Amino acid sequence: MRPAAGSLDRRVLIRKRTDIPTMGNTLSETYTPGVQAWAKLTPVGNATFFGTQQVGESVTHSFVVRRRDEDGITAYGITADYVIDCEGYRYRVKRCDDLKGERHTLLIQCELLGIIPA
Repeated sequence: MRPAAGSLDRRVLIRKRTDIPTMGNTLSETYTPGVQAWAKLTPVGNATFFGTQQVGESVTHSFVVRRRDEDGITAYGITADYVIDCEGYRYRVKRCDDLKGERHTLLIQCELLGIIPA
């Protein structure tokens, strides 16, 4: 199933996240420069929140992007080590698979982490 014309209307940055140990026994997050892509962003269902913690499933949003083998945007290339930055918010990738089993479009399921730190 290919996305309808114009449905990939959000510019996203897909980046790999790595934790680097620091001197104080803590971890410092680093990110690759990333790959820009056009995506469709969809909230997943009506999430139930208690305080600020979501109850149950941690997938809050899904992105649909075109598969791009040359940039590593594939079902096996995008793992839980990746984040997606979109319109000032950061999302942690939970799962990625070919949409409807076709090797043209990817469905990336994510958890909203919050506003991107300055």
